Amino acid sequence: MRYNDTSDLQLRFSAPGRERWLMPALKSKPLLAEQLKLRLIKYHGFIDVKVNPITARILIVFEQSKVKQQLKAIILKAYENIISQQIATDSAETHGSLTPNKHRETDQVITLLKSVETDSSTRWQAIRMSLLSSISYMSLPVSLGMIMVVPVSGGITLLNNLGFSVLQQIGLFGTSFLGARALVSKLDHKTKNQWQTYATDIEHRLRTKSFAHLTSLDMPYLENQSSSQLVSLIHDDIANIRKFIESVPYSVIDKVSTVAIGSLLAFLISPVPFFLTIAPFPVIYWLFKKYHKQIAEKYQVLADKEGANKKLLSNSFTGLSTIKSFATEEYELQRLKESSKVLQESKYDAHRMSSYYANTTQYAIAAGVALPMIYAGGMVYLGTLSASVYLLLSFFLPRLVMIMTGLERDYDLYQNAISSTQRLSKMLATDTQILDGNQSLPVSAVKGKLEFEKVSFNYPSSNLLFEQFNLTIEPNKITAFVGGTGSGKSTLIKLLLRLYDINEGQISLDDQDISQLKIRDLRDAIGLVSQDVFLFHGTIFENILYGRMDATYEEVIAAAKIAEAFDFIQSMPEGFDTLIGERGQKLSGGQRQRISIARVMLKDPPILVLDEATSSVDNETEAVIQRSIERIAKDKTMVLIAHRLSTTRYADQIHVIDKGKIVESGTHDELLDRDKNYASLWKLQTGER
Repeated sequence: MRYNDTSDLQLRFSAPGRERWLMPALKSKPLLAEQLKLRLIKYHGFIDVKVNPITARILIVFEQSKVKQQLKAIILKAYENIISQQIATDSAETHGSLTPNKHRETDQVITLLKSVETDSSTRWQAIRMSLLSSISYMSLPVSLGMIMVVPVSGGITLLNNLGFSVLQQIGLFGTSFLGARALVSKLDHKTKNQWQTYATDIEHRLRTKSFAHLTSLDMPYLENQSSSQLVSLIHDDIANIRKFIESVPYSVIDKVSTVAIGSLLAFLISPVPFFLTIAPFPVIYWLFKKYHKQIAEKYQVLADKEGANKKLLSNSFTGLSTIKSFATEEYELQRLKESSKVLQESKYDAHRMSSYYANTTQYAIAAGVALPMIYAGGMVYLGTLSASVYLLLSFFLPRLVMIMTGLERDYDLYQNAISSTQRLSKMLATDTQILDGNQSLPVSAVKGKLEFEKVSFNYPSSNLLFEQFNLTIEPNKITAFVGGTGSGKSTLIKLLLRLYDINEGQISLDDQDISQLKIRDLRDAIGLVSQDVFLFHGTIFENILYGRMDATYEEVIAAAKIAEAFDFIQSMPEGFDTLIGERGQKLSGGQRQRISIARVMLKDPPILVLDEATSSVDNETEAVIQRSIERIAKDKTMVLIAHRLSTTRYADQIHVIDKGKIVESGTHDELLDRDKNYASLWKLQTGER
């Protein structure tokens, strides 16, 4: 195994007690990143460590007085220790002295399950029930065999001596069989329920944990994922793990216990038929060793193809209005046909090999049933084996062999669970780089002064957008930003909300560094109305209430009136109870925007941000929104970002941004008098140019 050089470990950001490093060797290696994090966090004086395999960045928060070494030396030493250990592991595996990879895969599943398991008693109870059920089942073929043996042999010697007649012995074993059958049925039912209870509990906890972790991750990670991928991760992958837990552990315990107990009994009854029965087991193991890796790879490819197909379907359904407007239904159908054809071929390839493995295994199992019966039949004919023993073996040995059926199904569920576990573990190993601060800032105490001081920032894999950027936004004023696409206007809002963290410098709210504030407090103080309005599937009332969940009905109505949404809501047949469809598709753009404003009004934050809030509405709706802005701007710090300069003309201060720099500032009239960038944009929009 080759490992990346760490000589390009770079310091990207440094502040008292806080440093961010870039280590390309960690890129796309979540397990390595997790190991490094676990080693670093143990270092004396380190408060918190975040290692992100997506961005290859390391963030360390530490107590300066306790850390005497340079952080670079500490990071490199920890990394080198991990690599040395991995090289030793690789070498040992090469010589066959370590557990095979499949055992480590199983450990990974167990580790994931234990991470959400709150009480192991349910799992252990399910294991105990499985063992008891399997042991009880072994009595069935023995009891049934004895029912056949008694009339043929004239009775069991011990029971004959105790005075039991042949009919009584048949009745005794018959009663034993029926009683055992009832007990086995009851135990089997309880065992399956126990595993299902455990599996559904794990599914619930794993889904909620994964969703909570996923929603806490930074925007760079989330923006690289499609919605279909995330849904598949949270729903399908966790469902795969649940299906595995429901049946495979019980099946494995049943097989192992049956083979162990059955082998002992079979050996005591007649050694030679027993050895003939287990003769196919090495063949079954050889088939497993030969095909399991190939099958696993094919199912991994199949999972990737299914993901791509889901992504295509998700995109098509999301863009149905666009597809219809361009009349490209045939084109989209052709794309789906091609994707589905690739998926079909992948499924055929995976199922063909799996079926071949299953059929070959079943043949080996059939041989395990036939060989001992053929041998025992010959021995009965030759007189070296009694008919009673032959009858008993004919009921007993097939159970010992047939228990191995279903291995291919168990293995498919196992492989699906492994693939799902690896994807979930990779996501759960991804840490947020945006650390929560420890300083509280109640909304009621926010004045609304915002400052950007020597701020530098770039998006991942992009050049610097802001370099030594400085800006002050005065409280209780309307500040507007205008400029071309990509100039950095919306990025300022993302940095202000800490959706992204800056590389250098400081952003302050009321003279407090926002990186030291609790993120919840910071975002509670800011209300955002964006161009891309997102409304949830539900009623209008529920979407406005999203701004503040504990609001009263009267407060929701008041917010709708401030946003001038009340009249059009009341005109609808169901009023506030009107269902608006996915993303609010039953409403017009202007109606969606006004509901979005009402939602923010209900939140009532001291800082209000409108990011291109009027860019996609008509002039009449824009006028309505401007009236709403004037009404709500009192006693608030308002930040406007707009292409339409008519929205910003009444701002107290207008900043023109170009390529991450403020090139002009002033009021509307002042900027027109200067006849530069802003005046040029104004003339262009008003038709003077």
